[in-house]
Amino acid sequence: MNLLTHKYWNKICSTILCSTEIVSVDKYLSKNSDIPRVIIKHDVEYDIDMAVAIGEIESKKGISSTFYFQFDVAISSPDKVMYLKSLGHDIGYHYDVLDENNGDFDKALSQFRDHLESFSKIGIEIKSVCPHGNPIKTRFGWSSNKDFFRNNDIRAKFPNIVDIVVDRKTIFPENFLYVSDAGYSFKVIGDVSNNDRIKVEDKLISLPYDLPLGEKTILISTHPHRWFNSVVRSTLKRSIFLIARRLGKSLNRIKILKPFFNSLYHMARRF
Repeated sequence: MNLLTHKYWNKICSTILCSTEIVSVDKYLSKNSDIPRVIIKHDVEYDIDMAVAIGEIESKKGISSTFYFQFDVAISSPDKVMYLKSLGHDIGYHYDVLDENNGDFDKALSQFRDHLESFSKIGIEIKSVCPHGNPIKTRFGWSSNKDFFRNNDIRAKFPNIVDIVVDRKTIFPENFLYVSDAGYSFKVIGDVSNNDRIKVEDKLISLPYDLPLGEKTILISTHPHRWFNSVVRSTLKRSIFLIARRLGKSLNRIKILKPFFNSLYHMARRF
């Protein structure tokens, strides 16, 4: 198992570049091609400085990727968001509006619009979005944030915005892999569009050598706050995550504690 370090990310990027083109989501969508490529995107949920570090690593290699920001992270440091854009990276929105509003679509829609307007004010036009998953969120009446763009009325209000997860089948070829650093190890995610509604198995793989480069279109998704320049820090963070996940799953099974965990579901972003 490889620890999530900047050195490891350098190795992954260098190996991919030797075999195929790496593009951002925006460049992939704007350039139709049957040639298999690798798309890189990052979900920025915590610690924008760590996202900047990853963006600088890629920029030095001539790589443009997409950074999907949770709203509060982006709005707290708009200068750093614009810095990433100046490096040639694409900026998207990692939306959490349906979970944040407990399944109320009207409130979620109003918040989504407000967030788009705020992104616009700092100089970012949102062209693509990615839903955030919340593993300890208690839901009644909706499956996940994905239901927001599954809603036909909401979809019609934003015809120029692509949801790379919900729209997976229309924007990516059938011969496609979605790879994520979920759980601090890389996995091919089974049916990323519907895994909130049906149980599917993920497949553990090793990057970069298990990637079918040049054979399939591949999207690699990371969480920059999990990637460190130090082996020691990476080891410590992974250990804390594994302990917290195991403890959280056990305690969340206790009915009386569910409301407590539900109220703190945002805390999971830190891990």
